[in-house]
Amino acid sequence: MLEVSDERVRAIILFLVSTGVRIRAIIELKLEDLLIVPDYDLYQVRVYSDSKERYLTFTTPEATKAINVYMKYRERYGEKLTPISPVFRDQFDRNDPASVHNVKPLKLRKAERLISRTVEKSGIRTVERITELHSEKGKIRKNVRLTAGFRKFFDTHLIYSSVEPRTKEMFMGHSIGLDDHYFKPGENYVLQEYLKAVDNLTISEENRLPRRVDQLAQKKDEIEIMESKHKEEIKAIRDQMNEMMSMVQQNPKLAYVKQEALVEKRL
Repeated sequence: MLEVSDERVRAIILFLVSTGVRIRAIIELKLEDLLIVPDYDLYQVRVYSDSKERYLTFTTPEATKAINVYMKYRERYGEKLTPISPVFRDQFDRNDPASVHNVKPLKLRKAERLISRTVEKSGIRTVERITELHSEKGKIRKNVRLTAGFRKFFDTHLIYSSVEPRTKEMFMGHSIGLDDHYFKPGENYVLQEYLKAVDNLTISEENRLPRRVDQLAQKKDEIEIMESKHKEEIKAIRDQMNEMMSMVQQNPKLAYVKQEALVEKRL
């Protein structure tokens, strides 16, 4: 699907996959609802920010990149982005300045059709048509709603990633019963839970690889720090042993007293 998508559809697909939101939620999203998370290349997303149903979720670095590319595409053709600009807008004529500046949020039915056409274009789902012998109608409608598949994917991979169950339900925008009032995790805790699932929610291997490289580099740095610290501890022990040996040779009684003091200090 991503291979046959333009900037807008690619951003929509990756947003749905990485946030788990219902497709109707993207219609209300404004740029002010996307808050960049420093050091992680993520957006914190305020879903339904103007209603009582509001909750938080995140985008993967892959989805963040796709959204940024889509925003630059719009700016390149003259749109002035503001905090209240829709994250996903209706299509515009790139050669018509009036069309570019007439910004309208993407409509729900249009968003669903974009997904449906992309699925058909990619060959994932074929278009079945009724022959004239059976009916004069066109396409056969499927019973499974396509956009629900993204939400199911999100939910499944949060489970695979061992995200804390109540936090997973919060990411899905579900009620958690009485815990709605008592379970109030901090933003950093919620972020760390989401980070568990980032690799599983990343679609393209080329976007997953740099993250793995960064993780390996971080682990390498941690190992080097531990090795350096270990070497310092060994050196300190050797210095103490050398000092004790020297004292034993010079004054065995004084060495015994100092050894006892060192033991008590460590305890």
